[in-house]
Amino acid sequence: MIISICIPLYKSNMIYLKAAIESVLNQTSNSWKLILVDGNELPSNEVKSYIDSINNPNIHYVINSGDRSIAGNWNYCLQVVDTDLVTLLHDDDYLACNYVEEMHILSSQYPDAAAFFSNVKTINSQGKTCLTVADFVKTLFRPNKVHLDLFGDNGLASLLLANHIFCPTLCYRFSKLPEGLFDTRWKMVVDFDLYWRILKEGHHLIGTSHKLYVYRRHAENQTSKLTQSMVRFEEERDLYNEISCSIDPIKWPKAVKAANSKLMIKLHVMFKLLTSIFTLDFVYAKSLFKFFLLMWR
Repeated sequence: MIISICIPLYKSNMIYLKAAIESVLNQTSNSWKLILVDGNELPSNEVKSYIDSINNPNIHYVINSGDRSIAGNWNYCLQVVDTDLVTLLHDDDYLACNYVEEMHILSSQYPDAAAFFSNVKTINSQGKTCLTVADFVKTLFRPNKVHLDLFGDNGLASLLLANHIFCPTLCYRFSKLPEGLFDTRWKMVVDFDLYWRILKEGHHLIGTSHKLYVYRRHAENQTSKLTQSMVRFEEERDLYNEISCSIDPIKWPKAVKAANSKLMIKLHVMFKLLTSIFTLDFVYAKSLFKFFLLMWR
């Protein structure tokens, strides 16, 4: 079975993007096709020229003619593919050489699962291995299993306590995804919103402890920008409230408890508050402090 690997493009760093494309070309399995979806207001001639120079019939370049928001571009990726298995590779990351091979194995072993994810290696802007506090926390809270099956109340509660999934590692089974796909209301929690709706519909998310993806941490990373602007914390709070109000506390007791506590959000805000004070960033510290107080009301 072919896996469509889509790269949503937006103001892409060509050095990073070339590494992403090379990682697909270097897969141990040839059962893939690569689609680059250009979500820029003005299509990138540089990217188009580079793709043309590769001259590989399995690599395609398309222009997003619809919604170019983060969620909109991701949805466009899912809509242009003609395979059931789809991965959204971020344009600043890259795949381990056995990603496609391992995802094929998981999809065969778990034919009813809605998506599959993997562990990651994290690197910085220079490509050197790094480990942030966030990465360390994800490691602590990720269940220590070779194959992890997230399902029902236990699965959702686990993610609400600490979201240990790196979203771009996911290989989706399109036929099992909820109606509406990614919700364009969100900028930061686009992925988590889809996870919980998948679980709510009774589907499974299957993870492997193998490191099949290389995730790049850098200042221009969308996550870094949304954390600094407070959008991240605001959206996480709003989504947790929405989840709590949308599920039956009798059927989902652990998930409701985790959603109401918002423990990891509070701890993350407190950590950022302390580090901002330490680095003398008092403007950011003031915003964090106000937000932290409001969360306890």
